[in-house]
Amino acid sequence: MYSRFGAKPVHLFVFTRQHLVWRYCTADRDLVIDGKTYLSAQIGRSEIKQTVERAKDKITITFAYLLDPAAPEYPVTQPLGDNWFPHVPQDVVGVTCLAYDAGSDDPPAIEWIGEVTQPKFSDTELELTCEPDNGYSRARNQGPRWQRGCWKTPYSTGLRGCNLTGGASTVIGMITRIEAANGDAPPRAHVLVPSLGGYIQVLAGKTATWASGTSSSLIAAAYFAYTRRRVTDPPLIDETTFSWDDIGNNHDRTERIGPITINYTYTRHPALILADATGLAVGSTISIDIPALATTGTVTAVDGTELTVPELAGSAFGLAGGFITFVGPGGLTMRRDIASHVQGMDKITLTPGGLPVPVGTVVSALPTCARTWAACSAFGNTIHYGGSVYKPVKNPMEGVSMSWS
Repeated sequence: MYSRFGAKPVHLFVFTRQHLVWRYCTADRDLVIDGKTYLSAQIGRSEIKQTVERAKDKITITFAYLLDPAAPEYPVTQPLGDNWFPHVPQDVVGVTCLAYDAGSDDPPAIEWIGEVTQPKFSDTELELTCEPDNGYSRARNQGPRWQRGCWKTPYSTGLRGCNLTGGASTVIGMITRIEAANGDAPPRAHVLVPSLGGYIQVLAGKTATWASGTSSSLIAAAYFAYTRRRVTDPPLIDETTFSWDDIGNNHDRTERIGPITINYTYTRHPALILADATGLAVGSTISIDIPALATTGTVTAVDGTELTVPELAGSAFGLAGGFITFVGPGGLTMRRDIASHVQGMDKITLTPGGLPVPVGTVVSALPTCARTWAACSAFGNTIHYGGSVYKPVKNPMEGVSMSWS
């Protein structure tokens, strides 16, 4: 892009990290464009190419940055370079390259959009390698597969995400069956709530509320009741029975008695035992508050990468493999990974590298997930489980199928 007089345009650069923005230009003075100031800087970029080869679509941006802590004066780009020194950020720094013709009234034209993937320092310069996307597309065949373990990233969102949330949540369900069963003495009762299947493992001991919060009851137990269907071949019997008992290890099976084949099919139904079901009826809607997975506390001591946070002793889960978040310089939300933690203890060890966490910092710690059915159940998130727990261990197509994992 050239100006009307054939001169080269001014290059503009916009860098973003969370809510922070840095703007620079290649002009010999600061420019104010659309009310935004672009600082005149010693900055430049490589030629922009758009090809079918992704590696050629990268660009490099080079600008002045001094590593000398005692330099008498620093360039205007020093605050931008501080994002990568002394620690490379775990979050994304976005880049937008624009071209501007100062001799016309045309707005700046966007030439390239991407993000920083790698810094390279010299004593006086910082070179940033930038790509037009985050690079995930380079990882081939990393989507869902037919496998026993879950393939999803914990806390990812969307239709194919884990959708596990660190904050508190509320689950809602409609009663489809209610009975005083198995020796229940009213007001105690058994109830079926079909929509709670993915949360059964975390509901016992919680409180169910209804009638706009005016009525409530302790959930004494949460489990799966079942319906059993028995069908014979030849067709002599077709009966369905319901049981409030725990489905346990019941599973579909086939029996043969002489010439008759009997097929048993079991269907699970999420069930609760309420300590007081007064005022509940079929069609009533109940809500249950699920506490936050995140544990928030204040750092009281720091020993290298070991932090003491008294509140973490009360975490319902071990935090090893998880991470902490806290507010860093400039109001940025910072993240550090947790290398080790013993459940019930108030000390965690962080992985090396990353911004130091000083005493007095308020941190929020989230556990990771082992990506197994048991771990997903413990979080009450099996509705989003990405694996296939009933996949046979042995490949029935041994030597034929390459999709077994």
